[in-house]
Amino acid sequence: MKKTFLLAAAFVSAVLLMSCSEKLPSLSGDEALEAFDDAENIYMLGNIKAVNDSSKVIAGDVVCGKVKERGLFDPQIAYYLDGKEQFYIKFDTFDNPELDGGTTYGYYDKDKNFYGYMQNLIFDRDLGFVYGFYDSDLNLKNYYLKSNGDLTSDLGRYGGTIYCMDGRKVGYVSTERRGLSSKFDIDIVLGEAVSELSIMDKVAIYWVVTNELSSTYKH
Repeated sequence: MKKTFLLAAAFVSAVLLMSCSEKLPSLSGDEALEAFDDAENIYMLGNIKAVNDSSKVIAGDVVCGKVKERGLFDPQIAYYLDGKEQFYIKFDTFDNPELDGGTTYGYYDKDKNFYGYMQNLIFDRDLGFVYGFYDSDLNLKNYYLKSNGDLTSDLGRYGGTIYCMDGRKVGYVSTERRGLSSKFDIDIVLGEAVSELSIMDKVAIYWVVTNELSSTYKH
């Protein structure tokens, strides 16, 4: 009951924040990047009817730029601040012979410098496929995201849980449809994982959730 109440409260908070985003303070420059990086709670909006999804980034209770998808044959999502692109994420390929890896999302700045990636992978047979996060030196970070459904593709429908490698639940990802509309509130709560997961990891989580929402509900 307590968990249900907390999730409901989070959904209400996300709806209120997104609907009132015009009134929230907007940060710029290094101040916005720091707030985005430090925020344990991130709220963004997904739209399954949009050809290219876009959303303001609400970090805590401030607006820190926006994200926008682009491209049909080479899909990407980019993060913009003060009207300028800061980095982008694209479908990528990284092979690790020690792990079974699937869909990969590579992180690059506007000058095409590599900053790490998120990958759908298996590092523990008992867990099945999860989303792991790698830094620019290809080291696996200490946290992973697992769908609350039976498949990783259920992340859009059922949300997910963020775990530490020791098995502790530290955060979650939730989605809530706005009535019968095409819009979904996406709530990313990192907890202690904020210490390692970057703003690029946060945008990658948003992107995979919006992709799976579209696959689940659009057709």
